[in-house]
Amino acid sequence: MRFNNNKNGNNVYIAITNRYFISIISFAVCSAIVSSIFAAFDYFMTSRNDFDLIEDILDGIATILIAYGVALEERESIMEVFHLYPAMHDEVQQRIDKYCHFYGLGILLYGLFIEVLVEVLKIPMNIFDIEIHEYTLLGISIVILPLSAFCLLRHVFLLITLPKTV
Repeated sequence: MRFNNNKNGNNVYIAITNRYFISIISFAVCSAIVSSIFAAFDYFMTSRNDFDLIEDILDGIATILIAYGVALEERESIMEVFHLYPAMHDEVQQRIDKYCHFYGLGILLYGLFIEVLVEVLKIPMNIFDIEIHEYTLLGISIVILPLSAFCLLRHVFLLITLPKTV
């Protein structure tokens, strides 16, 4: 498949793969994670045992983490598909690709861990009786969220402090 190579098309591709744009999106995802932590923790601590709401929150944020992690991880491939490489390939872009790959993989794995823990809770009790461990599994999932937020914040820090030339 060939993408538009005109100047306006390239400007859009350059903008969405730019380290500052990626930092803004990462910060937005991090904000969603923090909001999810507070909401899930609030439901977790109530006596109503709103496990379904917690599962929905965790499932949603896990999906976002997985999707965003894949997109970050594949930045270099995206640059090639948009025909921005090899013309734009330099030391700075190579470092950005490395950071995106490393932290994208981390975010992807955090999202997968959360997703697996949430899905285990949905297995019927006659197949896998985990009712007594619901608190533990949900708690572990909630604990993973700040780790993923820290991972994204570290990624943002590295991207915005990277010098224009290496």
